[in-house]
Amino acid sequence: MKKIALVILIFTGWLFAHHAYSQCAVTAGNDTVIYKGYPPFSCVTIHTVATGQGSLSYLWSTGDTTSSLVVCDSSGMYTITVTDSSGCVATDTVVVTAIDVSCHPNGKKVLVCHVPKGNPAMAHNICISVHAVAAHLAHGDYLGGCVSAPVPNCAVNLGPDITVCPGSLPVLDAGAGWATYLWSDSSNGQTLVADTAGAYWVWVTDSSGCTATDTIVISYDSLGLSVHAGPDQVIDCGDSCITLTAAVSGGLPPYGFIWSSGDSSATTTVCDTVSQVYYVTVTDSAGCTGTDSVRVVVRTPVCGPKKVLVCHIPPGNNKKAHTICISPHALKAHLAHGDRLGCCDTIAIGPRLAPPFTLYNQISDNIELAYNLQEDDYVIVRVVSTSGKIAAIVYEGAIPAGQGFRSLNVSELPNGIYVAEIRSQKGLLVHDKFVLAR
Repeated sequence: MKKIALVILIFTGWLFAHHAYSQCAVTAGNDTVIYKGYPPFSCVTIHTVATGQGSLSYLWSTGDTTSSLVVCDSSGMYTITVTDSSGCVATDTVVVTAIDVSCHPNGKKVLVCHVPKGNPAMAHNICISVHAVAAHLAHGDYLGGCVSAPVPNCAVNLGPDITVCPGSLPVLDAGAGWATYLWSDSSNGQTLVADTAGAYWVWVTDSSGCTATDTIVISYDSLGLSVHAGPDQVIDCGDSCITLTAAVSGGLPPYGFIWSSGDSSATTTVCDTVSQVYYVTVTDSAGCTGTDSVRVVVRTPVCGPKKVLVCHIPPGNNKKAHTICISPHALKAHLAHGDRLGCCDTIAIGPRLAPPFTLYNQISDNIELAYNLQEDDYVIVRVVSTSGKIAAIVYEGAIPAGQGFRSLNVSELPNGIYVAEIRSQKGLLVHDKFVLAR
């Protein structure tokens, strides 16, 4: 037993030295048996499970270059070699044993060991039609002669080698139903928590004395995943949209991206009228995640002392719209004939629920907000500052179609630029800017 333990320790150390920091792995499953002469069991498909960076290439010892291999009617040792795009190489080997169970020259009969129910001592060989085999196997008979004991179905599989995120504690499971368990740390439970990088093995025994073993190598993503969404951004008058880009370092590529805007690439383009924060979450190929945020500040500057920017739209000639700088006292007249507050580049951003607000008396202590909903709805009417802070809730409740007029006292609000908006249960938004310049 001391020699066995020493061999196991040496083997475990070799695995750790060669695989603890591997970033690719492949497993081709357990050794298997096929039965020549009985077509349903005369072939086996060896499936592989491989991980690595980027695209993977496969090469079998037979010369095949597919991820799986079909073996029929012959014994052999089959080795799969997988190479990823970074040059990492991993291999695994499967032994296929072929047992000839044909018992008739024309191949239409199969040798079966018939085991009488409740009397296994009277087991004897029979040569039966291929079509009768399935029924015999269903009640306990097995393929091949009784003189050769059936190949025991005894195997344990801990899965392919894996790379996990820092701080993760994967649980290795040898499966239920074994009579005894022995792990590489000398524990004897069904499961083992892998709390460090390295090779882990398990040795199991079933009630009939059949033993099986398997080894798995656990690597930790030692590079660490770091995500940076970039510095805070500003949308000024004249820049209606901006592109945010997430930079990633460390981790195991390829990476997956998801922005709070819904985009799933490294970049997202936003066209905002109010300031807000965007979040991006990145997941690497090992399942590790990182998150960062960036604030987009919408800033529509005034164009001089007590002057505001207006998009002047000549009647009947929208293509000639241009930005002008006017006194707040002239604002009402301009809005009355179709001009809009703010730069021409930044108007009409986002979906509209109905015609926009009509704003009156913008330089007094009260602002009248007139709006016309196209259908009954439950809405919130509010005023938001350019920093994204809610300055006032004007109304919250149900509004019938065709109605909507509210007065807002702004005597407590400081001078500045604001956005009046309607938020609907349907998720749509109406918004218009106004300026307080007393």
